[in-house]
Amino acid sequence: MKRPAALLAWAALAVAPSSAAAEEKPTISTEARAGWTVLGGERVTGGFTVGAGARYLQPLDGGPWGLYGGLGVAAVGVSDGWYWMGLLASPEAGAWWASGAWHISTGLGLPAGQLPTCTDWGLCIRSWGLYPEVAARIAVRGESVRIGLEASGMLVRTLPWSGLGGQVRIVGAHR
Repeated sequence: MKRPAALLAWAALAVAPSSAAAEEKPTISTEARAGWTVLGGERVTGGFTVGAGARYLQPLDGGPWGLYGGLGVAAVGVSDGWYWMGLLASPEAGAWWASGAWHISTGLGLPAGQLPTCTDWGLCIRSWGLYPEVAARIAVRGESVRIGLEASGMLVRTLPWSGLGGQVRIVGAHR
């Protein structure tokens, strides 16, 4: 019983605001992303996903929090061959908080592009559309690099399948 309490106390100290922290400055960062996307019900599509992006991070009042805006591109299902690969481009915006080595953000995106989806009985097509997305990220940051894990949910409405798709990505950012 002592171990969970000790871990919780350590986590609280690790993310607690530090008065010695330097003032945050506006930053432009470039990102590389790699992960896994799952779309569909009985006949799942998606797969290994790679992408890149850029974000502008604007602190509020020089504090450890702020807003961001960015653009990203992704190739979904690159391991399944050219025909089943989806291509997305996305504006994104959200909020972030940083303390010490930790950087946490959450936001919304509106990916546009083409995704392959299938009906439960196997009819598969590539559909063009807008796919609203919500994402959360936790990262460890250094002087000019952030490495983290991001999870997102995407609303997919296509002719063969409609539902919630999911992505888990490893993200590396340089500023």
